[in-house]
Amino acid sequence: MEFFSSQFSAKNPLDLCVRETLHGLTTIRSYSENVLLKLCKKFNQHQEMNAGARYILISIMSAYNLAIELLFCIFISCVYFLLIVKHQENTFNESVGFAISQSLILMSLFQYGTQQIVIVLSQLTVMRRILQFIDTPNEGPIETANPPPANWSSDGQIIWRNIFVNNRRSGLPVFQNANLMIEPCWKVGVVEKTGADNTSITSALFRLVDQGMHGEIIIDGLDIKSVGLQDLRSNISIIPKNPFLFTGTLRFNLDPFQEYTDKAIWDVLGEVELNGITLNQWVTDGGRNFSINDRKLICFARELLRSNRILVLDQITDGLDLNTKIIIQRVLQSYFKYCTIITITNHLESLISGDLILVMDNGQLLEFGSPYELLIMRINSHFGQMIKKYNQTMVECIIQDVIKYHAQQRRYNSRKK
Repeated sequence: MEFFSSQFSAKNPLDLCVRETLHGLTTIRSYSENVLLKLCKKFNQHQEMNAGARYILISIMSAYNLAIELLFCIFISCVYFLLIVKHQENTFNESVGFAISQSLILMSLFQYGTQQIVIVLSQLTVMRRILQFIDTPNEGPIETANPPPANWSSDGQIIWRNIFVNNRRSGLPVFQNANLMIEPCWKVGVVEKTGADNTSITSALFRLVDQGMHGEIIIDGLDIKSVGLQDLRSNISIIPKNPFLFTGTLRFNLDPFQEYTDKAIWDVLGEVELNGITLNQWVTDGGRNFSINDRKLICFARELLRSNRILVLDQITDGLDLNTKIIIQRVLQSYFKYCTIITITNHLESLISGDLILVMDNGQLLEFGSPYELLIMRINSHFGQMIKKYNQTMVECIIQDVIKYHAQQRRYNSRKK
């Protein structure tokens, strides 16, 4: 059964890759040759894994059938030999013929029975996968007996206290004794040293890993474990890397619970410069009838409508055109100025105007501090080593910008005092 399960596990990523490629052919054709080569390499890897698992399964089945045939030959040979020894005087009578015919029938039934067992085991693989989904750990309660105050998370302070998070699949830690404080209105950048996608922070913040998380995450004085998932996730906004829209009208995607007026929705659509669409415009599955730029702007319009004080941005500028990036920067600077923003990105130059930078390595927290502290005060910091991989001209520009932003921050703080 393990071999059948391995074959199914190797086939699913290949099917998913083919479906994603067919749905995104128009976008793929617009990329450069290097991107196309990477996609071909990814497809070849999935194909090799699937072909390898299939080849192993066919080899095992062939070896199994060969073993059954050899057993059949040995059994028939033994029957013939015993009949010759027992009936030396008359080896052609009726009882000998009957014994041989029954032996052949018995071996045919044996072969048929073993084949049916193999078929049943292969079909039980599907049931095994269903049981794996059934045994998936449950999330926390949607609502609690003591809901948080109505103005909870209005400040946006986030405190991480002794956070340990284990990967559900491998069991390896992705956070080890993480302690940090994010003050209200801070702009925090999160960068992965290896360049890989970093989802451990969002998983912990949205309580996607409840059973594997230890420690406390406190938002505005309240531990998120004491808050129902409905209250927690409705008070934290996120713009994902791959924006997704649900099948339905545009108004349903912006306001699924009908909490806002049409005027409020039109206002936020105007802010993201989406005036050429109507609220009753139909959205297909995944929003495929909208471009990636429009889907991202629709997600921003939705978060503008909700006006939460904590916003998570997951590589929001990847794959966008210049005009959309300008609109996003304007919206962030104008309407999310007093929000706590956590930006997950691999574009290091976009983090230098923030208040704090977290450097991760395979999900583990390496260092955190202000851009000035990591680049100027710590000569051998991990973030500084990552910046130095850029060309010399760009490195000098980044350092000058860091010094400029630091001076502006000091002048602003001195005025407040």
